[in-house]
Amino acid sequence: MRLGQIWRLNAALAMLAVLLLLPAGTLCAQNTTGDRITVESGLYYTIQKGDTLWDIATRLYGTPAAWPQLWRLNPQIANPHRLTPGMKIRIFQQEQTQHIARASKAPAGASEKPPAAPFYRYSSIDKTGFIRRDKIASAGKIFAVKFSSENEKHMIRQDDIVYIKPANGAKLIPGTSFTIFRTLPVRNPVTGTYVGMQYYLTGIAEIVGIEKGYTTARILRSFRSISVNDQLMPYAPRSPKITLARSVPDTDGYILGAEEHMANFGDDTVAFIDKGQQDHIQPGQRYTIYARKPYREATVAVRLGTLLVIGTQKTTATVLIVQADKSIRPGAHFRTPRP
Repeated sequence: MRLGQIWRLNAALAMLAVLLLLPAGTLCAQNTTGDRITVESGLYYTIQKGDTLWDIATRLYGTPAAWPQLWRLNPQIANPHRLTPGMKIRIFQQEQTQHIARASKAPAGASEKPPAAPFYRYSSIDKTGFIRRDKIASAGKIFAVKFSSENEKHMIRQDDIVYIKPANGAKLIPGTSFTIFRTLPVRNPVTGTYVGMQYYLTGIAEIVGIEKGYTTARILRSFRSISVNDQLMPYAPRSPKITLARSVPDTDGYILGAEEHMANFGDDTVAFIDKGQQDHIQPGQRYTIYARKPYREATVAVRLGTLLVIGTQKTTATVLIVQADKSIRPGAHFRTPRP
């Protein structure tokens, strides 16, 4: 990312950094007059093994000569030639002082427009799956792919034409779109109990033709590797705008695992939790991820990061890890943020 690109990030991203990346209490400071507010926002990078400030400046700013700027932004670095893997460093910082207009008394009978609620924009929302106990009826399955130069083709890509066997009673009408998916059983990593089926979304297809005994479709989008025997369900577009909401008090639960089934995961990972709509979980809520570390004297809660709910089912929810202070594993706990 070039330095010029960083400075051109829009105000929504700055607000996101304020709301999700900075610790509570450092988001803003209001002066005693009550009419000005100072807001600090930032972008961060997690140190990888072998990283140096020289290399990071080259990759992010386009020139190694910018490494002193990185060091100035991160006074916690004692030696710029020795960086600890896993350390978070600031790569961009911006502080703005904004004038807050004093409220004027509205004329009698006039309606006031409520302020816009803060939100998180997640552009990959259509590709995120979910876990649910109730089965979703399949509209059909891919049984082959049209390819002129081979008898068999295993890798299905965007713009390919596939052959679909419709399910009994399913209406596959040309011009309609369907989400392609496969299912995987999920168990709670701590208790071992069955949680439900993970709906792993692999792409979007549009029906283009109806033949005797089968249907043809074009792959519009490929999220992941699409395979023969993947199934279809009606496509329902989801808004990438996730309005932030108040977390449910006294909530405590488990992270079931990552969408891609990694043993360890961190920032920007889609994962699942064992609480859902019946627990009043809703998109836009944030929760603290933590682990319980036992000592002889007591068991201590160690903070691991922050998650944001981006989708819900009856008993589970899909979440995004928006900040990872340490590596996260399936079975980690989450709870309502504490002051």
